[in-house]
Amino acid sequence: PIRVLRDHLKALYGSFLGLVDLTIPTIAAVNGPAVGAGFSIALACDIIVVGPNASLAPTFSSIGLHPGGGCTWLLNQRIGPALTKQVLFSGKAIDPERSIAMGIAQELNEDPLERALGLAKDWASKSPAVIRDIKSSVAIAIKGPLEESVDFEALAQADSLRSAEFEMFSSRFTGS
Repeated sequence: PIRVLRDHLKALYGSFLGLVDLTIPTIAAVNGPAVGAGFSIALACDIIVVGPNASLAPTFSSIGLHPGGGCTWLLNQRIGPALTKQVLFSGKAIDPERSIAMGIAQELNEDPLERALGLAKDWASKSPAVIRDIKSSVAIAIKGPLEESVDFEALAQADSLRSAEFEMFSSRFTGS
């Protein structure tokens, strides 16, 4: 029955869609084909770094298959509805340069894994609370009105003004 298959597919999607809800930044490093579910897994990450051999391939329609794994929603969040339709209707692979130009990927690097690890190291050196709250703030900005965004930003900024990291930074300029 179709409902049993649907439930099986949703359980499968759940194995990687949890990336979206992590409070830490997630980075996909792609330097080969990311086809179908692999494409959806990359989209579930906050940032995608592609290498020269990357091929982002939402080929679902080309094989008579509806997109799955949250692909439609995740892609729409990155590039908007018109480009999402164009990409998913065509079912063609997207090269690294075009993925950057469209906003699917954020960086092109000769060694995407090394670059992803460098980004992760840099972000891990920052205040975990600030990074967590930035990720939450962006999610609120996508879904909510300006007032809700500003309210969360003010609360998070007020909290960070009291942090040890900010106090160390500000003491360098105030002489205290």
